[in-house]
Amino acid sequence: MYSNRSDPVKNRLYVRITGRLDAHEVAAARDDALRLASTLRPGFGVISDLAAFTPVHEDGRQIMLEAMHALKEQFGMGHVVRVVPESKAVAANQWQRTSRQVGYVAIEAPTLAAAEQLMDELSQGN
Repeated sequence: MYSNRSDPVKNRLYVRITGRLDAHEVAAARDDALRLASTLRPGFGVISDLAAFTPVHEDGRQIMLEAMHALKEQFGMGHVVRVVPESKAVAANQWQRTSRQVGYVAIEAPTLAAAEQLMDELSQGN
């Protein structure tokens, strides 16, 4: 399951994924994230909550790669902070490996509150 939302005031995209998504669900999450990104200004931040995410199969990972690439190249994505508790190291590694292919590394935070604080600090530095 996924839930995405945007905050135009903070210029942020929030992505929350729970459980294991199949390729169709990953594609739906991608399409929704890209739709929301189109409502934000270039340089928007992304907070991805992966606290309850289970790694996807390779076809789903390829769709994630497409989404990350589009967010960066088409929409001008800025900083990315991922919520990944220590218990989700495998999921965190899958996302980090995928984002490296696109040319960025996300900052990791153990909780959503910590991710918000990090993103606030990063946004002030711009």
